[in-house]
This record gives sequence, C-alpha cells and structure tokens, in this order.
Amino acid sequence: MPLEGHPVGCRCEPCLQLLPRKVTGFAVTPEFLIRYYKTRVSESKDPNQKITDIRCATALAMTDIKQKTRLPLLIQLKWEDRKYILRACEENPFYEDGGYATRTIHEQDPQWVQGIQSLRQLLVDEGAIGPDEEMEDYEVYEADMEKRIRIRRRLWRKLDFDEGLCSRPPVEASVDEDSDIPEF
Repeated sequence: MPLEGHPVGCRCEPCLQLLPRKVTGFAVTPEFLIRYYKTRVSESKDPNQKITDIRCATALAMTDIKQKTRLPLLIQLKWEDRKYILRACEENPFYEDGGYATRTIHEQDPQWVQGIQSLRQLLVDEGAIGPDEEMEDYEVYEADMEKRIRIRRRLWRKLDFDEGLCSRPPVEASVDEDSDIPEF
C-alpha cells in the first residue's frame, strides 16, 4: 500500500519501507546456536565450556550448519518471540525482479529440497525443533528495525551473562522506552 498521494505500485523508498519482506525457514532459539557450537563445532565438544564471543560462536554454528546442509542459510531475528529464523528463502519487494529466489522457485530444485530435508533432520536430531515442525513464513518490516536491534542487543547481553562473560545481569529497560517490546 503506497503512501498517501503516491500511485498504486509506487516504488519510491518510503513506499517500499511499508512493504514486508517475507522470509521462510525454521525458528530456533539463540541458546540452540550456542549449544550447537559447544557440542558440534568447537574442538572440545564440551557442553559446559565457557565461550568468549557469543557472536563468533553463533556465526561458526551457522557456518557448520550451512556446510552440512549445503544451503545458503541466513539468520533473521524474530523480535516478537526472540527466536531466529534460519532463513532458507525470501521474497523481497525492494527488488524489481523479486530479489532472492522464492520458495516456489526453490522447491523445483531437488538439491534445495534435499538440503531442507537435511536441515530439518539436523534440527530435530539436535532438539531445536519438534518432529512435526515445518518451515514458517515471517514478515520483516523495515519500520521494526530499531526494535530488532534493541532485542538483539538484549539477547547478546543475556547470553553474555549466561556464559559468565559479564558480571551483571542485563538491565531491564523502562516501560516507556520499550513498551512495544515483550519481556524476556
């Protein structure tokens, strides 16, 4: 839906900001990525080990999952429930030609379908998703970028605290500052 006074189908940046990107993938918790790193990626394979860099650990976990499934996965924060979508495909209105290949296009590629089956099985085996869970669609609005950033920072601070990387627990924001963000 375009801004008032703009024609239908307007592709100016302010109008495009109102349109969502639709990402499709499996939802997992940030804690899963840390656990996966500790038990599958790190040399020690010790679930009780302390890690020194949360961002690096999650990136290495994602790299390992991408290599095992042969999928070009990306990660998308679902700020509403503080989970990550392991994004397998996306529909993006910012691109005239549709941008990334959509799920419909990918589903015609046997290699992609095999990769999704491998990803699903890996996530079930690791306890990240239930045996009946399927990929989900999630709409990402650019207007929510600040919320996503604030939530991501809080998640990282919580994970840092949980790993003993900081001595103080994350401070809860005031109601006025983040009234639109659900609590942990």
